[in-house]
Amino acid sequence: MKIRTVIASAAAVVLGMTLVPASTGIADAGHNPVIVPGDPVEWPLGTPGVNSMDVDAKGNAYLANLFTGGIYVSTGPGLGTFVVEPHNAYALAVSQRAGTVYYAEQTREDYPTTAADLWLMSVPAKGGTSKRVANIGAWYKTHQTDGANRYGFVGLPASCASQFTDPVFRRPAVRRGSDVFLPSAAVAAPDGVYIADSLKNVVMKVTYSGAISLVAVLPPEASFVAQAAFVDYWLYPSCAVGYRYIPEPRPTGIARGSDGKIYVTTVPDGAAYERPTLRGGIYRIDPATGVSTRIIGGLTGATSLAITPSGTLYVAEARGGSRDYGEVSVVRVNSRVARSLVDFGGAEHIRFQNNTLYLAQEKLWLLPLTYK
Repeated sequence: MKIRTVIASAAAVVLGMTLVPASTGIADAGHNPVIVPGDPVEWPLGTPGVNSMDVDAKGNAYLANLFTGGIYVSTGPGLGTFVVEPHNAYALAVSQRAGTVYYAEQTREDYPTTAADLWLMSVPAKGGTSKRVANIGAWYKTHQTDGANRYGFVGLPASCASQFTDPVFRRPAVRRGSDVFLPSAAVAAPDGVYIADSLKNVVMKVTYSGAISLVAVLPPEASFVAQAAFVDYWLYPSCAVGYRYIPEPRPTGIARGSDGKIYVTTVPDGAAYERPTLRGGIYRIDPATGVSTRIIGGLTGATSLAITPSGTLYVAEARGGSRDYGEVSVVRVNSRVARSLVDFGGAEHIRFQNNTLYLAQEKLWLLPLTYK
């Protein structure tokens, strides 16, 4: 699978934008107030292709651009300055902390092969010279990640498995992890930058001194019987219809709670906009032990999440909502249910700051929240 194809899939397709208040109340029992979304405020970006975002305490949005390879900060409608100038590399998984912006930088090769292919970089938030923090590519070459997990079809006869031969459009009938990588999201915490990799199916930590460690390998998603729509979508041979399939979890978004736990969204096998969709969820990871617990399921293309200081989770979903164009869902404190907050199509990245949700993809939208 070419890495360009994978990255384009991660950026996905811009869908129609609608904003409709949820038709049912969202208050959970107990002390949680009712959350009321206001009217969205659009901040035009000028350059499409946002693949990750973070927002600082002042409400400045830092965005990594898929196509230019640059990182810029948006401080208001129509405003934006480059923190990292466009260059011949992919800028991925942006995060910020204490006046410094961190991001993964990947060369624009179809098949990364050298130790210099993937670095965690840092740059002053006000702009300046980028510095290398850690060589993630070299670490991957010497550390096994999800090699113990088994993905793909179960029990295919050899005559069918042998038809999985196309190197571009098909993956092997049975596989164990990926030999390529794609940092999808990151969050800067007091002890380092936590990075979710949607092809390696892992969360790693890079300390500010450059030490890299594996935090967790996400478990395979629950298997299901492959129907014709799924097989056709992935261009698998038709003989695979009716066999069980074990999907990869594919982490997409990441956030850190005030409890010190790491929260990750998943889109099984990465098909956020796939019509025969695979339902993803939210995992809570204890970074001290690496234990991953699935706390929410049934999400329709959960591409990103944000968490408030009190523990409320907001999730951007590529599908769902009244028109199936996408929505923002909310998981209340002490709840195990994701409830619709607003229809919101086309937003892949979400952050919470100052009682406002920031949602970005082709545009940046600010959605104010009030509480009753």
